[in-house]
Amino acid sequence: MISIRHLAKEFTVSGGKVAALKGLDLEVAEGEFFVIVGASGSGKTTLLRCVAGLEAPDGGEIRIAGRVVRAPVVVISAWGRTARSAGRAW
Repeated sequence: MISIRHLAKEFTVSGGKVAALKGLDLEVAEGEFFVIVGASGSGKTTLLRCVAGLEAPDGGEIRIAGRVVRAPVVVISAWGRTARSAGRAW
């Protein structure tokens, strides 16, 4: 099962902030077929990136099979190099 509670994600743009996801709640049961549809810029890709652990949400929680999905951790070293750990769902 995929369980999403109060998911939120904002992006900073030249004119301020844009809420890509705002308080999204969703449950997809095991074996259930589910489709995400919406207009361009409505947050579909942002949602999928958060569920996959590729993007960290600003708020809320995502669980797959009861385990919390975490986005990659980005560490900036003293030498300015970036190291990433892989995102994971379990």
